[in-house]
Amino acid sequence: MRGAMAAFVAGVVSAMAVAAEPVDAARLEEARAIIKAMEIDKQLDQMVAVMSQALSQRLGQVGGAAGSNPRVAQVIVGESMSMSRENAVRPGGLIDTVVQVYAEKFTLDELRQIRAFHESPVAKKMQQATPELMQRVIQQSMIHSQEMLPGLCARVKRRLQEEKLPEAQTFGCPAVWS
Repeated sequence: MRGAMAAFVAGVVSAMAVAAEPVDAARLEEARAIIKAMEIDKQLDQMVAVMSQALSQRLGQVGGAAGSNPRVAQVIVGESMSMSRENAVRPGGLIDTVVQVYAEKFTLDELRQIRAFHESPVAKKMQQATPELMQRVIQQSMIHSQEMLPGLCARVKRRLQEEKLPEAQTFGCPAVWS
């Protein structure tokens, strides 16, 4: 038993050491080229705009911290989206993480093939269509979420009752759920 545990620990340490080894510079460079070809910055801005719109609508429906002042909701959304974008593009942020993961996962030849695809006309068309597609998906998702909420509320209430939690007596669904 002790020998098996020691072998397991040695394997974990060895795997961590391999993962910590630097990735070939050529693979990192190719992965960065993929990110550029994918126009991640542009897509990020477009997705942030769509998410901002959806979040603004949601805040308008539920009030909460925004209360009845629409400007508060605008500030919340604006700052949230700005912070998300800043965190994505900062050194060591989401984009750098994607570059690292691509470089670790794919060979140099595979990375070149991936970049060739992202530089192709069909990939460019897909990039241009993404904001519209995302908006449609988010809108449909919000509709499904609204439809789901009354059932969710009933399930939560039933579960609280089954577990005989005192909150079962006072739990109620917010008006926006009904």
